[in-house]
Parts: sequence; structure tokens; C-alpha cells
Amino acid sequence: MGNIEYFLELNHPISLLFISYSLVFCLMAGFWFIGRLLRNYTVVDIAWTLSLFLANLIYYFFAEGYRYRKSLILIMVSIWSFRLAWYLCLRVFTHEEDPRYREFREKYKKENPSTVDRKFFWNIFQFQGLLSIVISIPFLVICMNAERNLGILEFISLFIWFLGLVGETVADLQMMIFKSKKENYHRTCQQGLWYYSRHPNYFFEWLIWVSYGLFAFSAKPYGPFMLLYPFLMYILLTRFTGIPLSEKQAIAKRGEEYREYQRTTSAFFPWFKKESRASR
Repeated sequence: MGNIEYFLELNHPISLLFISYSLVFCLMAGFWFIGRLLRNYTVVDIAWTLSLFLANLIYYFFAEGYRYRKSLILIMVSIWSFRLAWYLCLRVFTHEEDPRYREFREKYKKENPSTVDRKFFWNIFQFQGLLSIVISIPFLVICMNAERNLGILEFISLFIWFLGLVGETVADLQMMIFKSKKENYHRTCQQGLWYYSRHPNYFFEWLIWVSYGLFAFSAKPYGPFMLLYPFLMYILLTRFTGIPLSEKQAIAKRGEEYREYQRTTSAFFPWFKKESRASR
């Protein structure tokens, strides 16, 4: 009985994860309802971003770590979350449903038209909600760190986070400006940061997650394991949810121009261009 009571303590990590997941479940359900009304389930991207902020907020209030460290990670996650949510809102409410979710919609319709919305609820919204809790674990580890001094590694991680935030913001703004011009509708952006990387936004997003992993590193005993999260995000961005889907859409829309862009420009890490076939 004593062990059960221990796990049910409000500040126990299992309790905090459960509370966070319960609130994120409700958040995802709310955004699913909004998406159903709008017939645009791209809103799940906004919900995912805000779910990480919500989880971190729970950890801030109930985990018994060093107050200034908790405040710092809350500020970092809040700025990241609301900046990305704002950018996604601009995309969601000015564009049609993202092709990724249109494909899911068509797939679910073929399987059973009457279960499309239900499948979106569980397979897309609630799955991403559960994933956000798993991904939020570094924030929990940070908020439970009771060490009363911030170390050099935490200040280094703050610098990396700032670099990632600025880089991602600049990349997003450059793309928005490029797309705002009608003559660029079927063209590939190769200006600014996009000249050196096909996905600078994903690279700088990954840098932010590197900073979170480093920030959690000094927490005992789980901190060193948090370095697995930047690796996990790298795999997700480059192999699953990020680059593959984005490039599939880009090739379908821009064809040979984008294939040439692939041949000459680094996919992820910013680097100098390779020589194009046309210039040989």
C-alpha cells in the first residue's frame, strides 16, 4: 500500500506525467472538435505545439526542482511554443488542409466513410498527444533537478536554444515572404538560409531540441539519458514526419526544379551548394 501511495504523490514523476497526459488529452479533443468544424485537421499541429507548453506548465508548478531553473525552462518552452503556434495559425487559417491530412482523409474514407472523424481523433490527435508527453520528459527531468546552481552546460544550452529560435524564425519569415509573391507559387525558395539547406527550419528546430537535451544533462540520475531526445528528433525530422513528407509534396508541385535543388543543396545541415548538372 505504501508503494501505491508513493506513486500517487502529486510531485512524483508518474503522477505528473499522468496529470499532463489527462490535460493534453482534453486539449487534443478540443482541437479535434475545432478541426471537425473547420473541415481542416491541420489544427492538430497547433495543438501539438501547445501540448508541450501545457505539459511543461504542470511540471513547473508541481515538480520540486530549483525554482529559477524551472522558470528558465518554462520561459524557453513558452517562447518556442507560442512562436511556432502563431506561425502555424497563419498557415492553417489561410491555406487548405495540409496534404498530409488530406491523404489520411482519403485513406480513411476508402476504409469506412463513417469512421473518418473517429480515426482522426484517435490515430492523429490522441496519438500526437501521447507522443508529446513522451517528448516532454526532458522538461520534467529539468523541473525535478534540485541543484541550486545553474551550470556552464545550462548556459551553453541557452545559447544554442537562442541560436535555434532565431534561425527558425528567420527561415520561416524568408519562406513566408517568398511565398507571398504570386510569381513564386510554383518555384523553389533558394534565398537566404534556404540557399544552404533545403530545410533550415527543421535544422534550427532540431538545434532547439539539442539545447533541451543539454539543459537536462546535469540532472541526476536521468539527465544523461535526455541526450537521446535530440537523436530521436533528428530521426523523426529526417526520416519520418519532416523531410520525407515535405519533399514528396515539393516534387509533386515543382518537379524537376526541386530535383535539381535536391542534387545541389544539403537536405538538413546548412552547407555550401554542390555543382549543378547544368554548370558542368
